[in-house]
Amino acid sequence: MGKASRLIGLFSNNRKHSGCRICYILMGSNRCLALEKDNPYYCPYAGSECSIFRNISELVPHLKKDHNVDMHVGNEFNHRYVQLNSHEMENEKRMSLIVSCYGRKFCYHFEAFNMGITPSYIAFLQLIGNETDAKKFLYTLEISGNGRKMTWGGVPKSIRDSTQNVRDNLDGLVIPRNLCLHFLDGNDQQLELELQGRIYRYEF
Repeated sequence: MGKASRLIGLFSNNRKHSGCRICYILMGSNRCLALEKDNPYYCPYAGSECSIFRNISELVPHLKKDHNVDMHVGNEFNHRYVQLNSHEMENEKRMSLIVSCYGRKFCYHFEAFNMGITPSYIAFLQLIGNETDAKKFLYTLEISGNGRKMTWGGVPKSIRDSTQNVRDNLDGLVIPRNLCLHFLDGNDQQLELELQGRIYRYEF
């Protein structure tokens, strides 16, 4: 039996709990629920080569200490992005904030990238947790200025989903750079974007 067949067997209905859900080694019918709940995650800090692999309780202190990511407590948050020359664009990929609310931690990302040949920005949210838990929340991001407003709403991704995958799927508030200029208030030399975010608990 090949490796692929063995893996399929682990997830078949008649062997539902036969393998460890982390390393897939056969372990009979016993499950370690504590380990399944607190699976290790790779560091989600975008734009770095960090290879840290930790559980949630260790990952948040790592982000704060080693990557200098600020912590915000509460389900509403703000982000101000400033680019000194509005006609240029930095290749920016970073986690701007850890948001703590509803007993969970979320990563707020803001990145500059090229959407095809169009210079653009994207802002999105990830849950420090698995995909099932991420679907229990909704969030909105809004940019406003100069009498204009642009809003995005969606479900946060798990940090198991890479930031590159989220960006490539345009799963967030996407702002083409030429559109950003409409939010400026008279000063076209400096680009300032004011974003507001809000996280909601999704009630079934």
